[in-house]
Amino acid sequence: MAGLAEGFIRKAKFVVDQGEYAILHLRDDVRPDLSDALVWLHASQDHTLVVPSAAAARYEKTGDVQGRDDGWKLITIEIDVPLTVFGFFRPFADALAEDEVPIVPFAGYRFDHMLVHKTNLDRALGSLRRVQAGLKKSKK
Repeated sequence: MAGLAEGFIRKAKFVVDQGEYAILHLRDDVRPDLSDALVWLHASQDHTLVVPSAAAARYEKTGDVQGRDDGWKLITIEIDVPLTVFGFFRPFADALAEDEVPIVPFAGYRFDHMLVHKTNLDRALGSLRRVQAGLKKSKK
């Protein structure tokens, strides 16, 4: 891995949100109130909503939830990466896969993010930091 992406990887900071999130699978016809949503994806019969765990019960009360997975933590990779840069997330994804850490990744306009189950949080952070440490060693 060389080039522009490597420079961004070296400077990235990993920030863990203090909250805990639930991933909800909603009925396809539902148009939820998104006031407390972290992520809403509605594509090709996959209707997914990520909300703070405390808010998940509100959606279940309406009968709109078909599946629920609790205990997710949000890791934000804080570095402004232009949308034209390719290969930035790959080393992180490869390290997490190598360490068998399941993630739910998504990209924002400025930062990349991932949901990691709280039981895997320490392992995930170790994987991410190992990528940076490897780059710093290879620069010397």
